Amino acid sequence: MPTWAGTSTRSASRCQDEIRSGGACTLVGADLGNRWFFLFGFEKNERDNIDASELAALPAVARALLDLQPKQLDQALAAGELMEIEK
Repeated sequence: MPTWAGTSTRSASRCQDEIRSGGACTLVGADLGNRWFFLFGFEKNERDNIDASELAALPAVARALLDLQPKQLDQALAAGELMEIEK
């Protein structure tokens, strides 16, 4: 079952607290294994928090990305639709 960092009120509140303290907020979708997708991020000086429509849409985006088969993922990477970030 895919999860994402902003599905709970607690996570969204934690994100908002980080912003108030001068940090940044990063929302990711993950299967808690080896697949993690950066979904959304912003800094305090850009905005206060995600809005209700973004909060509603992000779980579906995370599920769609996490449901990609390896071949589909490779195709999306090759087409420039996704970007892989490595250490």
